[in-house]
Amino acid sequence: DFTTLEFIFVFLPIFLAVYLLSKQPWRLHIILAANGLFILASPYPKANLFWLSIVSIITYTTGLFIDINRQKGSIAKLAAWTGILSILFTLSAFKALAIGVGDRYTNLYFCEKLENLFLCNARGFIVPLGISYITFQSISYIIDVFKNQIPHEKNPIKFITYTLYFPKLISGPIVNYKNINKQLQVLGAGVDDIAAG
Repeated sequence: DFTTLEFIFVFLPIFLAVYLLSKQPWRLHIILAANGLFILASPYPKANLFWLSIVSIITYTTGLFIDINRQKGSIAKLAAWTGILSILFTLSAFKALAIGVGDRYTNLYFCEKLENLFLCNARGFIVPLGISYITFQSISYIIDVFKNQIPHEKNPIKFITYTLYFPKLISGPIVNYKNINKQLQVLGAGVDDIAAG
């Protein structure tokens, strides 16, 4: 949560200090580590990290498969639809479970069976942090790769940094990859840039 004292006075200053003092080649790794720490500091960190990583892996793999099969239009199209539907199914399942499909006893029964998949706690089903934003951002990425508007990102670290970027994870906005790609390549912000906003 961006409004907690821990985030404002501990997490953010430490992140900015480490980021600004580091050399440019390390900055992408520092942002990725900050993303992971932000997720691990959230409620239900295992569930959040596990399910957000699953959606990221599905998206990355779909983009890679589209890129490899670009010349075979129907296979690339099938890959795009499979990836999009898999991600939408994940979001739909979490939303349906969170609303409470069935009665309380049915939900508790399913929670007992699904507890090892990081889906439940003592109160019921867990909806991962930012799952809606990451879902629609992932769909945007797949469509852009399929339409050849952007190349598939071959660097998995850069891709996961984009999908799990903590400043937009819980409240958006949904960012197109082509808009953030240039910023992830340079990562040259300095103290003056941060002071200017």
